[in-house]
Amino acid sequence: LNYAVDQILHGEISDAVGVNMSYLTINLAWTRLARKITRLPHTVRSKLCIELTETPIYTVDPHAIRSFLDAIKESGVAIALDDFGTGFHATLPPFFNDNFLPDIVKIDYSLLDDLGSHARLEKICEFFKVRDVVLVGERVNAANIDVLEKYQIAFAQGWGIEQLVSHRVHCPTNHSNGNWTHRD
Repeated sequence: LNYAVDQILHGEISDAVGVNMSYLTINLAWTRLARKITRLPHTVRSKLCIELTETPIYTVDPHAIRSFLDAIKESGVAIALDDFGTGFHATLPPFFNDNFLPDIVKIDYSLLDDLGSHARLEKICEFFKVRDVVLVGERVNAANIDVLEKYQIAFAQGWGIEQLVSHRVHCPTNHSNGNWTHRD
C-alpha cells in the first residue's frame, strides 16, 4: 500500500493501481488501515483499488472486515475480489450482499479454462452483470480469450494479452490496475 501511494503521489502511476490485501491483514489492523486510506488525498484514493485476496474468512471478524470495506468504499476507493469462483472465493463472502457489492470481480482463470460446461461461469456473470459489477477474466490467453466474448466479460488480465487485444482503457468505475485490457 505504501509503495503504491508513493508512486501515485510522485506521478509514477497515472492510471489506477490494485493493491492486494488479505482478510487477515485487514482483520489485524483494520482501523489503522482504514484511517490511513481515508486520509489520503482524493486524487490518490480515486486511483486505488483494494484487491481482496483468497484467505480463509472463518479466521477473521466479519464485522471488522465490513467496517474497513465500508470506510474505504465511502472514501472513493474501489474494492475488487481476486480469484473469484474457486477456493475461499467460491462464493460471495458474508460481508457482501445485494446492498454492498465489490466494484470489480476478477474471475479465476480455472473457470475460463473449463473444458466442459461453463455453467458456473455463466451464473457468476449473470449475477454480477445485473448488479453493474465490473468483471475481469484472469490469466487470459489465446486458448480462452473467446470465453470472455461469449460471456461478455469486458476486461482481461494476462501475460501477452496486448498482442491479442486492440487497446487498453480504464474500467467504467474509473478504477483499474493498469493490466486490465478492454475487449471490443
